Parts: sequence; C-alpha cells; structure tokens
Amino acid sequence: MIPSSPFAVLTEDDRPVPAARQAAFEWSDDQVAALLEASAARAKRDIAKYDYTLLLRTTATLGLRKGEVLGLRWEDFDKEGAFLSVQRQWTAHHVYGPTKTPAGVRRLALPADLRDALIAHRLASRFSADHEPIFASVSGTPLGHRNVTRRGFEPARDDAGLPNTVTFHDMRHAAASRLIGAGLDPVTVAAVLGHQDATVTLSVYGHLYDRRRTDEAVRQALGFARI
Repeated sequence: MIPSSPFAVLTEDDRPVPAARQAAFEWSDDQVAALLEASAARAKRDIAKYDYTLLLRTTATLGLRKGEVLGLRWEDFDKEGAFLSVQRQWTAHHVYGPTKTPAGVRRLALPADLRDALIAHRLASRFSADHEPIFASVSGTPLGHRNVTRRGFEPARDDAGLPNTVTFHDMRHAAASRLIGAGLDPVTVAAVLGHQDATVTLSVYGHLYDRRRTDEAVRQALGFARI
C-alpha cells in the first residue's frame, strides 16, 4: 500500500518513449497485379495443391481481414445485387466466431469483374451449397490461417519481388489506398474496412488524406499560374 503512484513523479526523460507507428505499406496497382500474377503462375505448377489467387484478389480488393475472407460462405454472396456480406470470421482455432468488432459486420459492393470471378468459382467448386465456405479446403472446411499465409500469400509475394516485410494483413492497405485515392471520405472508408469509426481510419491513413489534400492544393495553385 503506497500513498501515491510512483509514475506521478517521473520526469520527461524518465518516461518511456512510445514506439512510432509503422507506416502502412503503400501498394501500387502494378504491385497488386504482380502479386496476383505470381499466385496464378504458382497455381499452374504440377506440384500446386491449391489456387489462392481469387482469395488474394478478394482480400486486396475489399480490404478484408484474414479471418473475414476465410469466414465467407456462399450464402453471403449476392450475385444479383453484386454484394458480399461479412457476417463472421474463421478463427485460427478452426471455428467460426464473431467479427473483430460489431463494425466488422458489413455489406460490401462488388466490382463487376470480381462478382463474375466469384460466380465462376462457385460453378467450378465441389462445395457450392449456401452453408459451405467460398474458399474451401479439399475437405470442404474453410482454409486454415497458416496455409493461406505460408502456402498462398508469402510465396506469391516473394515471386512478385515485394519486400519480405509485407504481410497478408497489409493487403487491407491496398484497398484503403484505392478508396482514398478515389476521393472517398473517412466515414465511408471506415465502413468498407470495418473500422469502429473514422477516427481509427484517420489514425492509420491520415497521411494519405493529407497527401491527397496537398496534391490537390498544389494542382489548384499551379492551375492558376500565368507563365
């Protein structure tokens, strides 16, 4: 029992310095394309056991978390309306669970090419009933977290010449960068990514919004120049 907190008498040089937040990896469209091309090329090899390309494409396009993309079932795919609904996640313990936060439950509009790719995937899949996973293993269960990373993402990343520090989770940043670049506001981007609110989005991607505003201001200024 002590009368006061010892932390109250710390001076500035005594206090621990918080670790700087590592900037999110900024994907170019060419880098995303290279990743998917590398994955498709690996899937064509005789020793390949699974084609992870559509899973990676869905993740990078929609900004899904790993558990969310693995938790997708065919009942979540609305081919007529071109939507995917995120309702759950597949955990590392091989069971379905709730999304990371309530905001993780969301409906995502699909671009036409991804919608068509999912339709083709369902027609080709042995596991296409509503209750079955979109990305199913050979036994019909959702794919495992470890296999998706070690056998799917990392080999394609390395073949594409991307830095080995880039992780599966970083594919969320590819979607965020495209949304911000297209001029979507933080509230909309937060809804797509499943953030609790726009504050979270700005804490991670504020530098991209700042850069976009700066670039637009420079263009406006240079547009009025008389040379």
